[in-house]
Amino acid sequence: MADEGYIRKLTATIQEQAKEFQEQTRKDNRDAEIIKSEAPKVWIQLKTWVKGAVAQVNSETLLYLEGSDLNSFTLRYTVGREMREVKVIFFSIIGQIAVSGSLFDARFDSKVEGNRLHFIEDMAPNGRVSIDDMGKQILDAAVNQ
Repeated sequence: MADEGYIRKLTATIQEQAKEFQEQTRKDNRDAEIIKSEAPKVWIQLKTWVKGAVAQVNSETLLYLEGSDLNSFTLRYTVGREMREVKVIFFSIIGQIAVSGSLFDARFDSKVEGNRLHFIEDMAPNGRVSIDDMGKQILDAAVNQ
């Protein structure tokens, strides 16, 4: 039979781990709720920004094409006989924006700090990116790949 001091220490460790797990679960659930409510707003702002920038360019060579659902769009850039496309997809459940083209891929992940949502770029995970930053990278990917 184990000594009483060991059992007390083991019991305390188990209780502490259970408490930490419950706290982490509460935080994860709260973060998921923030992502669920705030990430779609950022997605709409990003789409509006990109669509507006394409309209400002006012060129038949750069087109904004809405996806078949509201969670994607494509930029098509045509120069001479060459056509490039960049597809942008929003994954609402995880709050991620993925960008893919023939020579360019990027991902913007949502991150919750406190009660605020922001996005980080997969290539610079410590750096926050704004809607302008994301939009510029998406347009540059279409035109400069």
